[in-house]
Amino acid sequence: MSDAILDALRAAVRVEAEKIVADEANEAAKRIHDRMRLLAPHFAMSIMNHYDVARDAERVIITVRQGNAE
Repeated sequence: MSDAILDALRAAVRVEAEKIVADEANEAAKRIHDRMRLLAPHFAMSIMNHYDVARDAERVIITVRQGNAE
């Protein structure tokens, strides 16, 4: 295969990997929130405001990108 095709395939895989990471992080956030709501309903929202799962997912995506760039 030519280098251009391989580069395009790598880019497509990277995009899909980033989507998977973001989707998994969102699902984890929902599960965590649901469990907290069951255990301590009055604290669930307060705790989730401090535990920003989306920010953590973004860090993972940045790490994946940096690893692929190297």
